[in-house]
Amino acid sequence: MQHCLAGEVPVGPLNSIADIFADPQIAARENLLHVQHPRLGDVVVPNIVPRLSQTPGQLSALGPDLGAHNDEIYRDRLGLSAAVMAEMREAGVI
Repeated sequence: MQHCLAGEVPVGPLNSIADIFADPQIAARENLLHVQHPRLGDVVVPNIVPRLSQTPGQLSALGPDLGAHNDEIYRDRLGLSAAVMAEMREAGVI
């Protein structure tokens, strides 16, 4: 990195996940957001970037929970019966 900087080549460190969590600049910019997930508890996700002063974004959901659309997909789209779906649930497939 020093050779690149000496030659005025734009360069930066390649951070590990641990580096990112420990970086004071990332903390100061609030680039990581702690949110509560109903099943997982406290999770850390990337914050909205860029954060605009007049139209700031906000995180409203982490997405549907695992299996939230099983009925729609297996029953409605694939046409599986309730009995087959029950067997699949009991077998741990869904």
